[in-house]
Amino acid sequence: MIIGLAMLGYVAQEYVLKPKKQAQILQQEAEEAVQQQSLDIPPPPPEIEQAPPPVLSPSQLKRIRASTRDTNPDVRWEAAELLLKSRDPMADQILYQMLQQDGSPENKVKVIAILQERTGDRNVVAALSNALRDTESNVRLAALNALGQIGDPSAAPSIGSLLSDVDEGVRLQALRTLNELEAKRQTLATDRAARNQQKLEKYENKVREYEERQAELQRKQQAAQQ
Repeated sequence: MIIGLAMLGYVAQEYVLKPKKQAQILQQEAEEAVQQQSLDIPPPPPEIEQAPPPVLSPSQLKRIRASTRDTNPDVRWEAAELLLKSRDPMADQILYQMLQQDGSPENKVKVIAILQERTGDRNVVAALSNALRDTESNVRLAALNALGQIGDPSAAPSIGSLLSDVDEGVRLQALRTLNELEAKRQTLATDRAARNQQKLEKYENKVREYEERQAELQRKQQAAQQ
């Protein structure tokens, strides 16, 4: 009886429980393989949002450009601002024209406030230098301030011509702007001199290292010959 029970347990273990356990193991391995494959698959690309369509059509831009020549100075300036925001390729040209020809000194000062942020642009320096000859003193003052902020020394001759301006405030600002340019020049010269000194020291160190290596090589050659 005991032997029979043992045989029955063996049969159950080998032909029922063991296959069932193996099936469970295989199922678990299959599930893990599927899970691993899902981890290996890259995620789907993000949904790219399209840029909003332009507000202004080409025909509208053309009308807005014409509005920069309106009889009302506020209309002219509003149109110029809209062209700038819309990144119209003719916006800069219109700004330069307004600075030179607009009948509103206030609009010219607004143009100068925009241009003075564009450092490093020689076209801006030239336009501001021309504005120094404007008939309105507040425009000349704004141009002087802008040129001082930009700090381009090429404007110094035009600035110097205002030292004999009829407006004493303009004469004073011309001197202050020249002082700003000179201070920036000295700072720039000091910085360049420091950089040149560092370059020279670096070069001399490399030359010294080269000469030391050559001397060491010659000593080794002489020792080998002896």
